[in-house]
Amino acid sequence: MRFSARLFIVLVLALAACDSAQLPPPPAAQRPVRDGPPPPAQIQGELSEPVDVSIVQLIATPERFDGKMIRVIGFLHLEFEGNALYLHETDFCHSISANAVWVAVGWPPKDEQMARSNSYVLLEGRFDAQSKGHFGMFSGSIRDVSRLNGWNVDAESRRCDPRLYNRTAPQPPPPPRR
Repeated sequence: MRFSARLFIVLVLALAACDSAQLPPPPAAQRPVRDGPPPPAQIQGELSEPVDVSIVQLIATPERFDGKMIRVIGFLHLEFEGNALYLHETDFCHSISANAVWVAVGWPPKDEQMARSNSYVLLEGRFDAQSKGHFGMFSGSIRDVSRLNGWNVDAESRRCDPRLYNRTAPQPPPPPRR
């Protein structure tokens, strides 16, 4: 009896050890940052159409779109160490990079890409939630850009012209003399 009780305890402990060896994967915040593209087994929607998302969705829930092909509309600005797609043109003018995602098109960009700078565009590419662009200033990045088209709509006169933007606030005109 004593021998069978010991055997039973040993079996229970062995089974418990085997079960604990299958740990769940770590949360996204603890996963290591990957270099290069994810392995093919991790790519979801590889052969399907890109997912239509807004920049707000990418910023608020980046883990939902990490590694997926996406289609997004935003204000594109291309410059050395500052390629980004902003939620709104005003976010660019006020340097609110938290409202933008890095666009990995390389430097210098192709002429047809540069022609779309400082305008609203429809962009398709693979979203990477871990890569935050130059000095980690942005809320994710889009790489493997496969589509970059202008997004033209009739809009009211612009309050902010990024082509003329400088870091000093414009001074109001002096009051008329009487």
